Amino acid sequence: MTAGAAASEVQSLVDGLFIHTAQHFSHEERQMREAGYSLYGWHPSQYHPARAKVRLLERRIRRGDRDAALGLLDCLSGWLNDHIRLADRMFGAYFRNHKHESSRSR
Repeated sequence: MTAGAAASEVQSLVDGLFIHTAQHFSHEERQMREAGYSLYGWHPSQYHPARAKVRLLERRIRRGDRDAALGLLDCLSGWLNDHIRLADRMFGAYFRNHKHESSRSR
């Protein structure tokens, strides 16, 4: 595989990651609004620093910076681990309770 082909493949993966991430965040935010999640304003705000850093790394990847791809993996791995352990678990517990309460009141 040539360097150009490898860079193109990395860029394609990064583009797909951005699309999937945007869809996931949008779905999660819609669930929060529908469930009346009291931390709705805080939870999505946790995405902003990660999004900014990912955009910076994405620009570096587009310019051919190979180290940026490793930086992106490191950034996402750490952020996802922290975010899932705290923010997503908090919402998950709330959402399960909300669904349980909703099914009881019917």
